[in-house]
Amino acid sequence: MRTRKFLCMFLALCMVFSLCCASAFAKEKPIEIKLTTTNAAANPEVVEMIAAADIIRERTDGMVDIQVYTDGQMLVYAEGIEAVMSNSGVIYFTACNLFSDYVPEFTTVYMPYLFSDTEIATAFFKSDVWNQILDKAHAAGLHVISNNIFTGYRHTFANRPVTDPADFEGLTIRIPDSTLYIETFKALKTNYQPMAFSEVYSGLQTGMLDAVEATAATAANYSLFETMDQPYYSLTKHILDNGGYFVGYDFWMSIPEEYRAIIEEELYAAAERGNVANAELEAGFIQTLKDNGVEILEIADLTPFQAAVADLVTSQPMGAEVLAQIAELAA
Repeated sequence: MRTRKFLCMFLALCMVFSLCCASAFAKEKPIEIKLTTTNAAANPEVVEMIAAADIIRERTDGMVDIQVYTDGQMLVYAEGIEAVMSNSGVIYFTACNLFSDYVPEFTTVYMPYLFSDTEIATAFFKSDVWNQILDKAHAAGLHVISNNIFTGYRHTFANRPVTDPADFEGLTIRIPDSTLYIETFKALKTNYQPMAFSEVYSGLQTGMLDAVEATAATAANYSLFETMDQPYYSLTKHILDNGGYFVGYDFWMSIPEEYRAIIEEELYAAAERGNVANAELEAGFIQTLKDNGVEILEIADLTPFQAAVADLVTSQPMGAEVLAQIAELAA
């Protein structure tokens, strides 16, 4: 009897020991995450996210292995959104408005003329209103690790100065075929032309187009200054290109809290480093335009432009709250 009792106790202890070992083994298995983006590997924000992945791997003793896929190699656009929303082990770096089907307020924070500078944008993405939007994202099954990557402003390259909303009126301008841009340039009363960018150079050269909205990098790299005798690049700042890291909420919460904190800290810091490099690049491209005869026009007060699109912003979900929060931060 005593032998049988001892045997039972021994078997029970063996079972507990084996479960503990299994649990320990499971805990030791690295967490593999695919971080995907359409941005090129050479872009500053991507260089920094690759560096951050290495730091995260080191700080977690290899327990978090983030593999970065650049240049649209895998799981981007609809596939990337589906992967995130199905709680796959994927982080998608993109603009938040791509997730607007799940969080309509993400369209609002990508509206024109919200952020007159990146300091206000940085403050907004730490604000109470942004946190309310993040709560809505969590309820929809989405987590935003950070949304603090600013790759630059979009401005206006034209055959005339554009320093006031009235200068936009009737301007034949090429825009991307996107609802956001169509609504923006409709509000600014332009003769907007959604068309392929491949048609822009000849359109400007022949006079079919008066203008194109573009980043300084695009205007410089495509030598748009060759298309007219006296080109102007007005720093209208109509849209700040920004992006963030998006991940399925349940997958995110399955990662141990200490690792989540490290991931957030390092990706946020990487974004800030990338922002500095991107700002320097933008300044360099503007100088290239200037060196090639383009007159650069700075606009001291964007308030009239903001007023021109205010109704468009307030028509969006939480639009009034977003504008109020930004006004408070700017003040």
